Amino acid sequence: MTPTEEHLLPQEQLAHRARAARREAGLTQREAARALGVNQANVSKAENDVSGRYGNLQRRMMRELAGWRCEGPYWRVIES
Repeated sequence: MTPTEEHLLPQEQLAHRARAARREAGLTQREAARALGVNQANVSKAENDVSGRYGNLQRRMMRELAGWRCEGPYWRVIES
């Protein structure tokens, strides 16, 4: 995947990208939670949620941990 490759994602796939963003940042769930001001349980839920309930946190993880832009409603993730 190139740094500028764009992906159109339905909500169900945001969880996988949120996890990838955290891993790219080299953070544990606990470290990511601290950086985002949430608890570790919420990071775990965001990385596994496909219902959309944790969509805001998923997008924050991509944006704040990995520097990816996220645009909706079918989320376009731009890795930079």
